Amino acid sequence: LCLARRLIIERCLFACDIDKEAIYICRLALLSMAEGNLNTAEILEKRILVADPLIDEGLWSEQSLSQSNHGGKGFDLIVGNPPYISMYGRGSQAHFFSSSYLKHLSTEHSTIDDELVISGRVNLFLSFMVLATRFIDANHQDYPLVALVLPDTMITNEAYAPMRFGLSKGRRLLEVQKHNADLFEGANVGISVVFWGCKQIKDTHPQTVRLVEFSDDQKLFIETHASIRSRQYCSWLPCSTTTLMAAIMDDASSVPLEQVAEVKDGFNTGSADRRQSLLVRTPNEFSIHMRLCLEGKWITPHKIRHRQ
Repeated sequence: LCLARRLIIERCLFACDIDKEAIYICRLALLSMAEGNLNTAEILEKRILVADPLIDEGLWSEQSLSQSNHGGKGFDLIVGNPPYISMYGRGSQAHFFSSSYLKHLSTEHSTIDDELVISGRVNLFLSFMVLATRFIDANHQDYPLVALVLPDTMITNEAYAPMRFGLSKGRRLLEVQKHNADLFEGANVGISVVFWGCKQIKDTHPQTVRLVEFSDDQKLFIETHASIRSRQYCSWLPCSTTTLMAAIMDDASSVPLEQVAEVKDGFNTGSADRRQSLLVRTPNEFSIHMRLCLEGKWITPHKIRHRQ
């Protein structure tokens, strides 16, 4: 058992992070599992790296990868929790990055299967989704898999519709999980876990997507890729497509957001208190700071109240 564990660590594991301390702790933990083998320590120095994969995709030599997956250049499984770094709005952190870095992201990490999957409301985790897809596409073995922990806004946010459509169009998407758990302290978004693989062309490959909600009672829905793409903004919300389509409001039973309240800086899916804090009473004349509701654009009068 000890030998098997050491061989897995030496031959199968690769990782990187820009946090030196995190990488140091990771190496020590794996070395401890390998009982301090010196050969393992040397291998970990070459495969568990301090680096930013978005600007250096050639982190690991082809020799290392070919030794680990029988001649392939990609990975069999990619797991991770990419950083959620906003590049838009009042909370934008784009000023921390150079213009050349941002240009690199837009030119090198914005498409999947020649489809533009990042536009408008940009967040760094989307670039990591593109990169992970590229890594598994380089693996010519059967059924490589990506599993990433993402904000639950990935499931329904209108701005992320291009990414949802891109992963569904090639029947890459396999499963979406929505977790009603406060995993990250202080975060104003929930958690989702998204699984996808290589582009599926043959009819023998999976034709359906599992949509799962983990709450007090687990809910599972099986939907076809075609039905997912037929949803408004290609929503991944865990429910049946029939139920979702029936819940869409028409213009007669809804009201434009600007008639209800002035939005100071967009509308997000955080807590109720957070959403309410973004609203002020509507002035007599429309303000130049009016913003469309970023998710849905239309709401019923009963879905929101003026801040008193």
